[in-house]
Amino acid sequence: MSNSFLQFQTTLPVSLVLIGALVFILVFGWLEWKRKARFLFFRLVALTIMVLSVAAFLLQPAWLVGSNSEDIIVLTPHYTKTSVDSLHKVHPQYKLIVFPGAEPYTGAEGMSENEILDVASQIRIIAGQGLPNYFLPLSAKFVKGQLPAGIVALHVPRKMQANRTYSVAGVWHGEAALLTLLSPGGKEDSIRVDNNEHFTLKFKSGQAGKYSYTIAIRTEKKLWEEKLPVEVQEPQPVRILVWQQYPSAETRHLKNFLIEQGHEVVVRTQISKTNFRLEYGNYPQISINRITPDLLSEFDLLVLANEANPAATEISGIERAVQEGLGVLWLPAEAEFSKPPFGFLFTKIESDTVHIKQDGVVSVFPVWPAVNKERVVPVIANGQEAWVGYINKGAGKIGYNLITETYPLIVKQRADIYASMWTQIIESLARTANASTVIHIENDFPVYVQEPVPFNVISTNDNPIILSDSVNIPLREHRVIDKYWKSVVWPTQTGWHQLLSPIDSVAMNFYVSDAGGWQALRAATLQRATQMGLTNNSSAGFATENKTYQLINPIWFFVLFVLAAGFLWLAPKL
Repeated sequence: MSNSFLQFQTTLPVSLVLIGALVFILVFGWLEWKRKARFLFFRLVALTIMVLSVAAFLLQPAWLVGSNSEDIIVLTPHYTKTSVDSLHKVHPQYKLIVFPGAEPYTGAEGMSENEILDVASQIRIIAGQGLPNYFLPLSAKFVKGQLPAGIVALHVPRKMQANRTYSVAGVWHGEAALLTLLSPGGKEDSIRVDNNEHFTLKFKSGQAGKYSYTIAIRTEKKLWEEKLPVEVQEPQPVRILVWQQYPSAETRHLKNFLIEQGHEVVVRTQISKTNFRLEYGNYPQISINRITPDLLSEFDLLVLANEANPAATEISGIERAVQEGLGVLWLPAEAEFSKPPFGFLFTKIESDTVHIKQDGVVSVFPVWPAVNKERVVPVIANGQEAWVGYINKGAGKIGYNLITETYPLIVKQRADIYASMWTQIIESLARTANASTVIHIENDFPVYVQEPVPFNVISTNDNPIILSDSVNIPLREHRVIDKYWKSVVWPTQTGWHQLLSPIDSVAMNFYVSDAGGWQALRAATLQRATQMGLTNNSSAGFATENKTYQLINPIWFFVLFVLAAGFLWLAPKL
């Protein structure tokens, strides 16, 4: 048994020894009380000292005399002073460090981020909004600070097509406010919100290009604006063939979504062994009796759903089409896990639900109780598990989706998350016309100057080149996944930036916000990331300290015992 200052070195059960001592004191103290002898108070004190001396002799207590590290409390922006006062009172030996941007605190030392990184293994408590993800994982306690008033959750579609209706969704924290969305052309939408209320602001995208929208915020006491970057692209419809054994709510909503987004869709549903029902969206009516490589060459993505069960010859034709660039997405049914198509290997797990973060919003999804242990490229993941992933096959891809239902997002008025999720899946798997490279930025909005922007690259090129604002960025190839690289850039200026693959002219644009912008969102995002990082890595993290304890000399307990026993022997004779 131990705490910060005292430790017992005994092998005996500490609780039993202490309980025995207490019982002994109570029994013999009661007997002393009944005797009504002289010096009763002093006899009870002596009895207590004598019993506790014996207990201490058995428990072998030791006190803390040193440590190989200095414990640290890190104060980050928006920490609560009263909470830190309490922490400092409980842990007066902890060193207080102020993270850049946080308010000063009496007796605390200010440090740069690099200096704090050097002592990260000694951090025991984090107070305030939390630490950036490059500090995590840590084995530390997190004491949340008070969030400032503002938008604390935000979803904006990363990629938009011209002349389409989109929405900005989020959560407001603070006193009642009026939120107004302004585009370069003027007012788009507005809404009144109360504390911790969800909101949605709708707008129609204009022509292709990069724009700066604004969310104007008015409360009773304050008026300010937040800059919102918007990138609009020319529509690029994807030709999709959905092949299913039977219809379902999931594929029905998916079909409707794809058609609304302007994609060219054909749905083939089996009615009998030789008869099929064909549905068309933005696509000319054609006859589809058999799935052949020539037919598949007309499509960019094949979706196999609801036990589609292609014949062996059709499987061969699909694999050939994949080699030539086709993307395949398998939506499994439970019966298919006994023998998955395309050689997928799955391991059974206990849980049938999973928390997935999409565009900064965490939702709970039902999943098949299985995970893929192959070398897959993750599309939608949670931790180490890819719930949507794919493998590269020639010029194409073969992927799977273990999420059983996504359409409830639409029912729950989260069509924006649904659209973002399926857009990401389709763009990741569909045939790429000419480009051989895909660039994906891992950060959620917002991004700030002198902070890391990690990204990954999927490329058929053996040695892809990525330029960041014309500067060549070194890439680190994944140890397991083929054709998969990762890297990071550190922007030095606000505004629009670009990651470019000059080999095939593929570009990914991102926006760097002003340091003072989106403070509430930044604080809330860091709080969530810090909490998740500490929770999910409670056993991982940096090295812990080694404390040194010194055994208290048992002669002192012997002396106390002799003195107390001597007094009890002498008192009746006085």
